[in-house]
Amino acid sequence: MAHSNWLYQTRDIMFQIKEWLGVEKLLSLDAYKEYYGMDDINSFLDVNFKVCRDVMCPANKDADEPGAKFVGGNEHAVVTPDSFKNVYKTVMDAELGPQFGYRGEGKIPLCWYAPILEMQSAASP
Repeated sequence: MAHSNWLYQTRDIMFQIKEWLGVEKLLSLDAYKEYYGMDDINSFLDVNFKVCRDVMCPANKDADEPGAKFVGGNEHAVVTPDSFKNVYKTVMDAELGPQFGYRGEGKIPLCWYAPILEMQSAASP
């Protein structure tokens, strides 16, 4: 079934980040130098890949059937399928949630977060 056939390959992302963008200079900035090294991107992408494949993509069927529903005659009150709660919890537990705004320690570079969002969008269109 299409909902569980998620194919994604990270080689091009790894090339862009490690070879083409020259992220070493970015990681030498004060905001990142004590937290991340070049090898850390592998961990982020591996975890995100597994979350997308094992949790987000299978929840797509619930997005179609039964889908989200308006409740109580209020167009602003929406109930989502239970699987969405698991997706949200898994993404947040993996620390792959929002990275924008002031976050202090642990904020990852945008050039790392953009491919994470791309993978998540592909897994849960």
